[in-house]
Amino acid sequence: MGKKREIGIAVMSLIILAAILLVIMIFSLVLSQVLSNLRIYSLSSYMMYGVLGLSIGLSVGFGYVISKRLFDALFEK
Repeated sequence: MGKKREIGIAVMSLIILAAILLVIMIFSLVLSQVLSNLRIYSLSSYMMYGVLGLSIGLSVGFGYVISKRLFDALFEK
């Protein structure tokens, strides 16, 4: 029962990560288009670096949770 629970938590974490990254991607694309229409190109490029850093940070955090849960399920006796 413990293995199934740990694997379920890992899969749910992966799904949550995918949903969060999808929302961030859509938000950044919309904001980039708005800034481009306002002819503010420099702010648009800095915003993309911020979004990239945020995405990498979230991926690392969720990746740690996912890998910890999967290894706990793998090595559970």
